[in-house]
Amino acid sequence: MSKQAESVYMSDEVAQAQRRKSKRGIVGGAILTAFFAFGIVEGILDKGPDHNLREGLTVYICCFIPSVFLLWRGILAGRIADTASRYETIFAADRDGVVTIEELKRFTGKSQEKIIKELKAAFGRGYFSGCALQEGGSPCVILSDARKVSPTRQGFLTVTCPNCGASNRIRVGSISMCEYCNSPLTGE
Repeated sequence: MSKQAESVYMSDEVAQAQRRKSKRGIVGGAILTAFFAFGIVEGILDKGPDHNLREGLTVYICCFIPSVFLLWRGILAGRIADTASRYETIFAADRDGVVTIEELKRFTGKSQEKIIKELKAAFGRGYFSGCALQEGGSPCVILSDARKVSPTRQGFLTVTCPNCGASNRIRVGSISMCEYCNSPLTGE
């Protein structure tokens, strides 16, 4: 069994807990939904002389609705976990520490409104750490300093250009150019 790489900006514990919650909701909701749907169909088709199933039809219908809701919540929790995982992949591959909504639109093919809704849901459930959703002005995700985020030092560092003294954000372990004077910089 291969071990998955550690996420840089996503809380693996939260993701695992949400996936377990999703599986429980889907399995439990599916079993209950099937049971109550069967009861409803049997109650409607009951042609026996005592009509015992018809008498319980209201109960089956009242229990069917929450079971469908449980199933739907399980599916939704799984979708949010998968979506957060896709966004984390995009965040980890970013080069400058700022992921704009335009970049996310290009990578996902989704509208700005859908992306912001998904990010709010994922941030609200605690999926991400070491980054922040900035909604004012031009919406984007700001990725934090690598020294504060990850013990493996993945992420970004702010380095000072030895030539012009400007601050630049670059990925740890990479070589980049100063955005002001084009001098070489290293992320060490």
